[in-house]
Amino acid sequence: MKGSAAALAIQWLQDIPDDEEVEVKIPLLVSKDVKTLRQNYVNEHAAIGHEYKTIGYLTTTIKIDSGLDPDHEKYAKSQARRHAYETYDHIEGQAIISERNAHAGDDGVVDKKEKAAIEAAHKKQLLSRQRGIAQFRPYRTAVWMKEGIRRRMPGKKSSGKREPTVKSEA
Repeated sequence: MKGSAAALAIQWLQDIPDDEEVEVKIPLLVSKDVKTLRQNYVNEHAAIGHEYKTIGYLTTTIKIDSGLDPDHEKYAKSQARRHAYETYDHIEGQAIISERNAHAGDDGVVDKKEKAAIEAAHKKQLLSRQRGIAQFRPYRTAVWMKEGIRRRMPGKKSSGKREPTVKSEA
């Protein structure tokens, strides 16, 4: 089992309802072929085609938020995902951020962190409408070139750190 997980816990997200807090009991499995097992839906029928043993259970409470939110921006890597996030951001995301920033002065004081969030939202809004610095074509071309170069750069090399023996996904 060199280089692979000693045990595996799989929970398919399709089994968890959106926007509901649910307690799930996930079986901890041990198998000689963990790589193949992790690609399958594990139920009573999986035991027919795959050899594994249940060594325990992981019980936790999970709530899945449906749809996109500002936290998903970092996952918009491909052009299609960037476009989907950008569409969401124009329709709903900026309204959510504006509402959050509108309450910055409710305590009578706008601190440094709140002021920075307001300025960042304003800058992002200007850029999305090609106003401010983004109205000049050389700036937009430079941004386009920078993104193209970044996409073509080779990925980061592994740090050489060992993965944990029990993989988890939450």
